[in-house]
Amino acid sequence: MRQQTKVLVVGGGAAVIVAGAIVASLTLGGSLTTGAGTPSGPSSAPINSASPADPPPTPSPTEGAAGDAAAPPAAVADPYYGDVVVASSAGDPAAFASGLTVELVSVTSTTVTGSGIGSASGPAIDVIVRVSNSSTATVGLAPVVNAYAGKERVPLTPDHESPLAASIAGSAQSEGSYTFALDDAGSSGADSTIWITVSTAADSGLVLFEYTR
Repeated sequence: MRQQTKVLVVGGGAAVIVAGAIVASLTLGGSLTTGAGTPSGPSSAPINSASPADPPPTPSPTEGAAGDAAAPPAAVADPYYGDVVVASSAGDPAAFASGLTVELVSVTSTTVTGSGIGSASGPAIDVIVRVSNSSTATVGLAPVVNAYAGKERVPLTPDHESPLAASIAGSAQSEGSYTFALDDAGSSGADSTIWITVSTAADSGLVLFEYTR
């Protein structure tokens, strides 16, 4: 009987030792493995630091995405006229980006008589242009009208003018008359096409009219 009692005490001590080991293991945050080796404590799997709710990164403007809109090509000055042609017409009114509309009213034949150094005598053309302002505000003008002859666009010599107004009130219009000597290139019958350019400001670009005599 004494031997049996001793065994029970030893067994109880062993149980206490095992229980203490379990408590210590759980306190230190380890996982407890039972019979088949399945962890019963906290998982040791890595944690993804990115939250599922985080928005995807926004690509920078330099990252070419398939849906990105291509940048519009830069405007190029016409080599004949030295400026950007924003509209061209064979006679119909044409519009500037500012909202002003320009119209080639008439081109008529005339003659000029030279009266100073560099002036020419001979055949010429009178060009009348009209600029209309469809807005309600007054618009300032710095108009320039030029003429060119033939397929080579030879510049014609200005003779005299009654120019467009320096400003146009809302819903109003202005007409200007410009006379150009035809010189040798313009008076030649080989090519009777006249090209007329009109600008309303330094940065307006040109409206180009084609006229055949």
